[in-house]
Formats: sequence, C-alpha cells, structure tokens
Amino acid sequence: MTVIDQLRQTMEDARADKQYGVVRHCLRDIGQELHKVFVERHEPAQVWNGDPATLTDEQLDNLLGYFVKAAAKQKEIAQRAVVDAEFSPAATESTPSEEKK
Repeated sequence: MTVIDQLRQTMEDARADKQYGVVRHCLRDIGQELHKVFVERHEPAQVWNGDPATLTDEQLDNLLGYFVKAAAKQKEIAQRAVVDAEFSPAATESTPSEEKK
C-alpha cells in the first residue's frame, strides 16, 4: 500500500467520522505527494519596535482594549483589597509617673 493509498483510506475514514480537519490535512498531504501543489512558507515574525506610531489602527485598538481590560482588572483587585475599618485609639496604661500626679 502506497503513501497515497494510506492517505486516501485515512481521509475516507475521517470523512465518515466527520473529522474534517483530518480530511483537510490528508488532502494537503496528497497534493504535496502528487503535484507538489502546496508549498510551506514560513514568513519571519516581525518584532515590534515599541513605537505605537508603527501600528495599524486595528493593532492600536487591540492594544488599547488590552490596557482597558488590564486597568479594570487592577481596579477590581484593588477594590477587593480595601479593608473597611474604623480607627480607634488604643487604650493606654498609665505610667508610674502619671499615677503620682
């Protein structure tokens, strides 16, 4: 049994089980085997330089949304950490010099 036959069988079984992700991968692999149709391309990841001026409007909106969510979470944490208490002076004991007066 060839690689193509095995992929075809796997694809048919996956389709019957409604495992469409497996079907898609089998089709891709068959295409690579038969015709070298699909070429894997890996573009290098761009590293952001930290300058907001270089971001797109969508990226800026996403960044702003992240900051808003983070600020709300910090505010919630801070509010939970507040202790509601009243101050009252501690009772003081008289010292021996105060008792003589």
